[in-house]
Amino acid sequence: RIELHQLNLAAVVAHNRFLEANIPAASAAVESGRLQDPAVTALGSYLTRTHDRMSSLSELYVLDETGRVVGGTRPERVGSDLSATRLYLSALEGRFFVGEWEEEHGPTRSVFRLATPIQDDRGRVLGVLGATVGPDEQPEFLNMAEHMAGSVESFILCSAGRPLFVSQPHAPVDYSQ
Repeated sequence: RIELHQLNLAAVVAHNRFLEANIPAASAAVESGRLQDPAVTALGSYLTRTHDRMSSLSELYVLDETGRVVGGTRPERVGSDLSATRLYLSALEGRFFVGEWEEEHGPTRSVFRLATPIQDDRGRVLGVLGATVGPDEQPEFLNMAEHMAGSVESFILCSAGRPLFVSQPHAPVDYSQ
């Protein structure tokens, strides 16, 4: 299933003149604090339309070449600095990034991250297209059958035995234990 998402993200960035044209302007706007600049909102609108076709992802976002989020389906993420993340560093080197299930906002929210570089025709990395899979999208992302995802018996554990995914928890799940 991850390979399908890799192909989908690669298809979004392949020869994408819109991204090439808008990343520099959105980057300049975000750097100067203009988070509602037309270049930033246009990038967000484009990613929202793209996201509508990728329902197994909870969000899409674009990082500029410095690692700053310059557009996304979640406007509150714009301006965030992700330059120290493995997601950014891997994609900056021209590689598709596949993360691991990790905690976000405490141990009861497990997310999965993917990213692919956005390159120009010469192969120069202009930015990174990132995606997050949140708890609500995990059954579809994992391609679980609907009848399985609706049962409390549907869960995935890591090699240490900690829960990574619980389809319908009846109480908060501590993903750290």
